[in-house]
Formats: sequence, C-alpha cells, structure tokens
Amino acid sequence: TTCDDKLACITYQDNSGSNQCPTNSFSSTIWLNTEKDKVYYLAVLGVRKEVGIFGLHIYEETNNCENAEGPIPTNGTVTVGTNKGLEIMGPSCSITNTYYSGPGKWYYFVGTGRTITITTCDEATDFNTFLYLYEASSTEAEIYSDPTTCDDKLACITYQDNSGSNQCPTNSFSSTIWLNTEKDKVYYLAVLGVRKEVGIFGLHIYEETNNCENAEGPIPTNGTVTVGTNKGLEIMGPSCSITNTYYSGPGKWYYFVGTGRTITITTCDEATDFNTFLYLYEASSTEAEIYSD
Repeated sequence: TTCDDKLACITYQDNSGSNQCPTNSFSSTIWLNTEKDKVYYLAVLGVRKEVGIFGLHIYEETNNCENAEGPIPTNGTVTVGTNKGLEIMGPSCSITNTYYSGPGKWYYFVGTGRTITITTCDEATDFNTFLYLYEASSTEAEIYSDPTTCDDKLACITYQDNSGSNQCPTNSFSSTIWLNTEKDKVYYLAVLGVRKEVGIFGLHIYEETNNCENAEGPIPTNGTVTVGTNKGLEIMGPSCSITNTYYSGPGKWYYFVGTGRTITITTCDEATDFNTFLYLYEASSTEAEIYSD
C-alpha cells in the first residue's frame, strides 16, 4: 500500500498497428536502462478500453559484439550470413524505435584508409535488412586476445535502412553505408532486419574508386558523339559532397579541354539506354601533364 503515492511515471508506449512485432500488430514495446535492484511498476491496459489476454516478456537486450565474426574481407568478396536464431539487439545509435531492433549478426573488419562501401545488395539477401556501424577503440590484436573487451569500447558511427529505395538492382531489401575509414582501425557492423525480420543476406565491403587515371580523352567538343558504356567498370562512390547511395555505381571517365566559351555536356542521344548521372570536375593538371602521366 506504500507504493501508490511513491510512483513516478517514466514513459508510456502504444506501438499497435506499426507491424513492429512479427506475430501480431497489437503489441507494445518499451526499452529501459534499468538501475540494479531498483523496483519498477508496469501497468498493461487496452487501447480504447479493450480487454483480453496478453503475453508479456521482459528480457535484457544484448548489444555486445563478443561473438563478432571477422575480420571479414574488404575486397568485395561476398560474406553470406543469417540472423536467424540470434540474440535480440535493442535500438542503438540513439534510436529508440522498436522498428530497429531484432536478432542481429555481428561482424568486424579493418579499415583500409580509403572510402569503402558496406552493402547487403546481393541476390542472396531475402529479407529487409538494417545496418548499425560502430568504431572500436580496441585494436584487432586486443580483440583477438580477449573478444569480450569489444563491447564497452564501441561508439556508434551511423545506421542505415535503404529498403524500398530501388538503389540496388537485385532487390529492394538492401542497405548501404559509405565510410571514410582509418587505416588499420577496427570497425563493427551489426546486420538486423526491419521489424525484427530474419533471413539470409549477402554482405559486401569494398573500396570505392573515384580515380580518373584511365580517363579517355581528350574527347571532342564540336558536338561529335562519343558512344561509351559503364558496364563492367569499377564502382564509384558518391562524390561532390553527395552521400546518397543513389549517386554511386560503375562509372566511365573522360576528359576534355575547355574552349573558352559556354559548352553543353549531355547524354541526350538515341544511343542512351539507361538513366544517366554526371559528375564534372576541373583539373589542376594541364593537358600536357595528363598525357605524360
């Protein structure tokens, strides 16, 4: 009887109808950072005064990475994995929505010192994926010798759910992150499913190549058509301060020499058979320097 006048409300939650629960749309979910040995009170009601039977679970979330698999390759080789039957991860990276929790598969990789792409864009991916990315203050050697040290040394960098954005040609379930890595720094990656979905995924990590060393040119500026293709070429990362996955992909490089007048650069031609995107740069090198090197 002493509890009633000593209660202070912490939070409330109605997630009903949000499809955050795989078994039904009636559920509600709360996350709480608890104090050890502190007593908490919970009341379960029905929306609009509904009554019925419910199943209530209270359990600890596990955002630890001690079982992280790695180091996984950063050369584009596919890593096929699954989050089926794994521990539930709570929301991370200051996300409090239940939408972004669920069974998660942990990996770690070592930075190359260059910009990399991390993506589940692969024909093996069969569910709606979500990525959490962390950096570690632990070194790879420390993690090998004592993998349990990793959990309290992680700092969230970013998260990504690109699902349904048609950024991936093989499916609409994929998620993609770009990262400017520090050489030899250890990074952690957790692969989850949106709305706690589970399944199989194909994970790729590879370096982006925004170099122009194979640029073809100088191409004509007199209106003559230059027919080309970007099929089978290296992936270019987003450029010009664009961070959206929408603006990356295999790219074909050219160079031309300014005429001193206004010019038009266009792919408006009957030969063009796909949705093109252009990046334009100016060079500090002269044409003579480009020819020689």
